[in-house]
Amino acid sequence: MPIDPQDTLLAVQASLAQLSSLIVSYSFSAIGAVILLVVGYLVAGLAERSIFAGLGHIHGFDATLRHFFSKIVRYAILILVVIMVLGQFGVQ
Repeated sequence: MPIDPQDTLLAVQASLAQLSSLIVSYSFSAIGAVILLVVGYLVAGLAERSIFAGLGHIHGFDATLRHFFSKIVRYAILILVVIMVLGQFGVQ
């Protein structure tokens, strides 16, 4: 039973069309996730520096606690950002 080249060509074209639509849909999700990661990383750093500086203005506040609280805020924001990025890809 010979294989018809016309049928094969149509099947390949249909597969490529489906593949291109998948690539476009996932590329928008990936670009959004990268943007979200970058913005989240910047916001986490800004929040860390702000908390560190703000606690530094309190007279007698322990330096170790300044570092601790500022890092807690930073990593809490980063964890939320990672959860949001995973949600972008459909992980729940």
